[in-house]
Amino acid sequence: MRPVLPCFAAVALAAAFSAGCADQPWPSPADEEAATRLGASAADELASTLIHHLTAALDSAGPAGAIDFCSAEALPLTLRVASTQGDVDIKRTSTRTRNPANAPDSLEAEALAWFESSLETTGSLPATLIQAEEGEALRYYRPLVVNELCVRCHGPVTTLSPEVLAALSEKYPADQATGYLPGDFRGLIRVRIPRAALAEAAAPTP
Repeated sequence: MRPVLPCFAAVALAAAFSAGCADQPWPSPADEEAATRLGASAADELASTLIHHLTAALDSAGPAGAIDFCSAEALPLTLRVASTQGDVDIKRTSTRTRNPANAPDSLEAEALAWFESSLETTGSLPATLIQAEEGEALRYYRPLVVNELCVRCHGPVTTLSPEVLAALSEKYPADQATGYLPGDFRGLIRVRIPRAALAEAAAPTP
């Protein structure tokens, strides 16, 4: 079973009791398993799609061109992937965002802090997290880690090319996402799965 943030699990249980479902606490193990399965599928698809397109942009136009690609296409591609994964919502988020649209909400900030605390305490990142959302949905999280490809646009400012710095200044004037090294924790893929979709996925096959 994947870890569930205790505070949100408690909120979810309270909501279940108030709805008259005390005999069926939520989330159940079947809900968590469904969230893990659906979340992993969506996160896999988003990661492979973005890497494919980003690599093509780097090959054809270099790091500055990749920044142009990300500013124009990353969010639409994320929405397109979500549309192929059923009733889910997908987002990338971080404590140091490049695109302000990826800034964390309060629950995502809790998840980011949990991963950062786990990394600091154990020296390694957990593979996933399942987080309950007030009886309405489960959120699946997967960490994003910086690799050699990433540092061409996200590395220390002193190592970035003048073309990359100019592109960042134009496209992301409030950018916070530089200074990373390979292996650093970059952020999270978050997949939100509504309760109805979980119930459908967890239902036994007739």
